[in-house]
Amino acid sequence: SDPPTVFLGNPFTLLPNNANEVKFTVEYTPQDEATHTSPIIATFNDNTTVQGSLRGVGILPKITALGHDFGSILVGNTSPIYPSAVTITNPSTTADLFIESISINPASPQFAEFDFETPNLTNITVPKGGTIVLPMSFTPAAVGLRTVTVDIVSDAATGPNVNPRVTTSVDVIGRGFTNASPSI
Repeated sequence: SDPPTVFLGNPFTLLPNNANEVKFTVEYTPQDEATHTSPIIATFNDNTTVQGSLRGVGILPKITALGHDFGSILVGNTSPIYPSAVTITNPSTTADLFIESISINPASPQFAEFDFETPNLTNITVPKGGTIVLPMSFTPAAVGLRTVTVDIVSDAATGPNVNPRVTTSVDVIGRGFTNASPSI
């Protein structure tokens, strides 16, 4: 159980409405992924008390993501489609993960050499403990290491936030080679 919540101006007075009820709103801003409880005690003018408890559950979507290494592919040829070139997991036990978008970062130098095989990578929900995989292909345009960064925008931001958004990035790589014969 968490320590009791302290209200500013404690004690404070609440006046009943016409039905002899007292209603108030409690703002709950969890700082971690857990169940929180806090006692609440109302003391009346005649010194009688009523006790209860407040309970809330802090939830937190989480994200882990892995990229892929396509290995070496002949320049100009397209790799076989790799079924899990990007793997995204939600290890949370309390909340689904909402992914707003997944895209190849256009600032990546070899942006055009990698391609998602699944169109429209927006508004995806990954359930608690779930995983999604994204197939990609790779067509190297030159010899050497080729790299793109895949950006995943999700709600896995920590802390209280009305519209939490965080970008998680992973690299997908491959190498281009040629079958050039040595000159004699």
